[in-house]
Amino acid sequence: MAKISLCLGGLLVLLGLGVFGGFRLGQGEWPSPTALIPSFLGIPIVLLGWLALRPACRRHAMHLVSLLALLGVVLPLLRLLMVLFSGGELGAMTLISLGLTVLLSALLLGGCVKSFVEARRARAAAAAEESAG
Repeated sequence: MAKISLCLGGLLVLLGLGVFGGFRLGQGEWPSPTALIPSFLGIPIVLLGWLALRPACRRHAMHLVSLLALLGVVLPLLRLLMVLFSGGELGAMTLISLGLTVLLSALLLGGCVKSFVEARRARAAAAAEESAG
């Protein structure tokens, strides 16, 4: 799961940089730093994924990754809902950025939850085997 965190965190960093660059090329003026939000989310995920490669740090690092992934799902969805219900409009680049951030974060969160469930089952099976044997 640590390697997946590295990959998906890297994609979030590239997404933020790509959107920032896309705004820059499309509008000719400097975009808002909020275009880099996926990168600001991806950088700590990459760092925690790298830290999770060490077995001693894996559990805590991956729990923090899952927390960041949850934020990466909830916050962009809230932004989309706020704009939708306020009658505002989003540009195509912003909509793509929010959608991809939600998608990548949801994939990461789902993988983390699946990994946590598998680890718990493996620990329970090992404990049952130890007590039986």
